[in-house]
Amino acid sequence: MLSYDFMQYAYLASSFIAITCAVVGVYVVARGFSFLAHTLSEIGFAGAAFASFFRN
Repeated sequence: MLSYDFMQYAYLASSFIAITCAVVGVYVVARGFSFLAHTLSEIGFAGAAFASFFRN
């Protein structure tokens, strides 16, 4: 399965993302910013909903 180029790229990209998320996750929890990440996702969803509403 790893003989395909796209599978090698997918594996490499997912490994990089996993390592990055682990490092950032430890930093976020250690600094007490865990609710900030939740707040940003809620604000982003609300912004997308309003943009969709005003677009039509």
